[in-house]
This record gives sequence, C-alpha cells and structure tokens, in this order.
Amino acid sequence: APVILSGSLTTSIGAAGDTMIPLDQFNSATGLVTGDYQYLRFQSVSGSFNNNVGLNEIEVYSNDIGGNVAAGKPIVDGSGAWSGGGGAAQSPDFTVQPFAASNVTDQRIDDIDGNPTSFWLGRQGLQGEFFTVDLEDTFTIDRIDLQNTHNRQFNDRGTNDFTIAASLDGVMFTDIFSDQLLDVSGTGSDIPIESFSELDGDFSAFEAQFIRFTADTFHGTNGSGLNEIFVFGSQPAAAVPEPVTVAIWSLLGLLTVGL
Repeated sequence: APVILSGSLTTSIGAAGDTMIPLDQFNSATGLVTGDYQYLRFQSVSGSFNNNVGLNEIEVYSNDIGGNVAAGKPIVDGSGAWSGGGGAAQSPDFTVQPFAASNVTDQRIDDIDGNPTSFWLGRQGLQGEFFTVDLEDTFTIDRIDLQNTHNRQFNDRGTNDFTIAASLDGVMFTDIFSDQLLDVSGTGSDIPIESFSELDGDFSAFEAQFIRFTADTFHGTNGSGLNEIFVFGSQPAAAVPEPVTVAIWSLLGLLTVGL
C-alpha cells in the first residue's frame, strides 16, 4: 500500500506533571497526499516514552482543511476567570489561575486537572463571559471547533449559547455566528469536540486576526467555561494586480500601453 503520510506526534509533560496531549493535524501543506481511499492503516514506528506505543484518536476528513491557527496563540482580552473561590464580585482578570482563558489554546483537552487546569471557567454566575484570541496574523477561516467543559467531577459549569465574533484590528468586531454547545455533564474524560464550518453551512468563510468567544448563557448552576477552541484557516491568497493602462502623450499623438 502506498504511504500517504509520515510524521511525528507531539507529547510532553506539563509543568504541573499532567500529560499534555495536543491534537496534531496533517494536511496537504504538511505532507499528506490527498486522494480517494477506503482503508487507512496507521503504523506507529517509535514511542515517545519507554513503554509501549498507542493512540487516542484518529480523525479523517473528506476535504483538505487548513491547520489549527489558534494553537498556542495568546489571549489578549477577556471578561475574567473564576479563581476557584469567591463569588460574582471577583476581579475581571482573565489571566487568573487555575482557570485562566489561556487554557483554551494550550491543546490540552478533556478537563485535565492540575494548576493550571486544561480549561477556562468564567466568573461565578455571570452570563456573557468572553475571551479574545490573537492569531498573530490574518487568516481566511472556514471552520471552528469547540470543546465544552463540565468542570471535572463537579459537573456544574459549561457554555450553552455562544457567539463567535471576528476582527482584523482587535477593535472593531463583527458577529460571525451564534449556536449552542452540548451539555457535557457526566461525560467524564470523553467530552465531544463540536465542529462549525462553512462546509456545514454554519457561516461563510471570513478573514480575521482576532477571534472572540462569548458564552452568552451557561449549563449547570455556577457559570460558563470552555476546554479548547480550534480555529482552522489558511493565509489569504495574494492579490493579483489589476492590469494597468498607461497613457503616454507625445507630439505624434496618444500611445496606449497595457502593462
């Protein structure tokens, strides 16, 4: 059988001792040979640690998608984060640990515990909590995946209704689409990742550098939250200059030159 992809998967140990398991993605830009296939064979060539090899999940898509351009990107704005104590009067600081908004781009999923945890929690009992991701460049975005949270064994927090807004300058934002996330209470470490895309008719592709997620309402009794946001995009195609016509006047008359 022909080999259509060779690569390495990323595994590391976080500062708190938790295992960080990012979702590595491969497409035609990173070596995948796209084509028509019915059967795919995954072969592990070597392991990351001293024990046996393994794999959590393989996802196969019928269309060639861009990379997750939100991975590891900074959170530059937000309404706040639950500090693990106190009430609705907590300071609106989105960097407060262990539930800071920066957790949503760390590629750690499924409510991993620790300090910091792998997920963001909005302030106690407040609707409309939000954060803003800076993609650090302009991308054409055609898909956004979201993984909700249930706040570990407590099953008391998570986003219900949400809105995605986008901006090129970080100042003027436009609402792109609104939807709902599943109530994932009781799912343990098997939290579904929900996908929204141009292909599925959820929104039209758009260009942006900044993505704002707002939890309009929440599941549970205590507040909103999110495990991870995945933003799939590609660099906008370079603009092709329009043909230019130059008029040159001379003593002999008008000469028109097309460039």
